[in-house]
Parts: sequence; C-alpha cells; structure tokens
Amino acid sequence: MWSFELNLKNLTNGALALGLGMALSTVTAGAASVTFDFTAEKMKRAKMLDFTQGDIGLTVSAIKTNPKDVTSSSKVLTKNFGLGVKSGKKDNSAKIDSKGAEETVVFNFDTDVTIESITFTKFIKRDDFGFSTSGLDALTGDVVETYTFTDDYTSNRFDVSAIDSFLKKKDKFKHSSFAIANITVRSADAVPAVVPLPAGGMLLLGALGALGFARRRKRA
Repeated sequence: MWSFELNLKNLTNGALALGLGMALSTVTAGAASVTFDFTAEKMKRAKMLDFTQGDIGLTVSAIKTNPKDVTSSSKVLTKNFGLGVKSGKKDNSAKIDSKGAEETVVFNFDTDVTIESITFTKFIKRDDFGFSTSGLDALTGDVVETYTFTDDYTSNRFDVSAIDSFLKKKDKFKHSSFAIANITVRSADAVPAVVPLPAGGMLLLGALGALGFARRRKRA
C-alpha cells in the first residue's frame, strides 16, 4: 500500500510539473517586431518622409550640424540602397556623411518603441555612427552590416548621425558615410497575447484530476 501511494504521489507531482510547464509556455506570446525597409521605396526626396508598418507610423527627417555647431534642416531621401541625406546643392553622395557637416537622420514614431537593430549599407571599414534617443546622446559605434542593440532604448524619437572616426595609426580623423537599409523596432506598450491552451494540455489537466481522485480514494 505504501509503495502504491509513493508511486502515485511521484506520478502526480511529475504530471503537475509537466502540466505547469506546458501552461506557462503557452499562455503568452511576445510582442512582435516590425521592420521598416527603406530599400523598397522608389526614389524620394523631401523634408519629411512617412512610413507605416502594422500599427506603427514613422516620419523621417534630416538635419545637419556644421563645425560651428549650428544645426539646420536638410532633405532626407530614399534610393534602392536605403536612406540618405541631401544637405545642399553640392551634396551628391545620397548617403549620410560627416564631410563638411555632420548629417543626421531623425526617426519620429507615433508611439513609443524599443529599437532592436539598424541595418547599414554603402559603408566602409572604420566608419562610425552616433545614436541618440529623445535628443540625448546614447552611444557611438562602428558601422556594421547589422547593428543589434544590447540595451533597451525606448522612445518615440531616435537620431542616427555620421561622425568622424579617429585613425590611430595615422593620428587623424576620417569622414564617415553610410546609408540605412532598415530599422527594426517593437512597440513599447504592446500587451502579450493570450494563447489558448492546446487540446493536449486540456487532456493532461483532466488526467491530473483523475490521479488526484484516485489518490484520495485509495487513502479512504
């Protein structure tokens, strides 16, 4: 009798743990990420460009800051390789660069989002970028094909700038230039979706009830 109760107890506890694990793994789903792809756009150039992905709206603009730290507006443009800046009549690079003036692309979302990654194009080794959130400097980094953020930056505004990079061997700065192919974000206020427990989970819960009943009956 004691052996039967012990085995039944172990079986019940194991089934309970399994059932709880299944329930916890199926009741919620994470907030989905969305990617704004700027390479799919036709050639556009304007003070502001609007984009939409899912329920998230985005307005992109551009500014430039000269060596005297004077900031003025520029035109943002899209080509088949991504986002760039047109900061003047003589600016024909169609990229975001730091030559003459530090060019910045400003991302304004219609809701708070958490940025996950930026995909760059048209860059070379040792190009650098600056990143700010809500107008405040957050980090600088090396331009790579896909820059993935390891910290959570949540805001409705992010700025990405081309900044001069320092070459230690030559003891001087070099200009940076690049384009932005896409950015990936997720909504900051997204509520995880509730996922119904699968049929197998319901059968398991029923089996747990039967085991509990059998245990109580045996003791009686």
